[in-house]
Amino acid sequence: MTKKVIKLTRGVPPAESFPVAQLKECATAVLEKYADVVLQYGPSRGFPLLRSAIAGDIDGVSDDQVIIGQG
Repeated sequence: MTKKVIKLTRGVPPAESFPVAQLKECATAVLEKYADVVLQYGPSRGFPLLRSAIAGDIDGVSDDQVIIGQG
């Protein structure tokens, strides 16, 4: 009987767990519509439309209360 080793040194999810087709579709849509914005440095508080979308999903939260960091 061979023992299986579970490596806990880093997280390496299996490649098939990534939704590649959906990511490609989203990236294409964003680049077609907002390439001039998303390929540049953005506002320090984050992309305004994304901040607005996030705030819209949380009751009682305004755009000004959402900050998106990079990294």
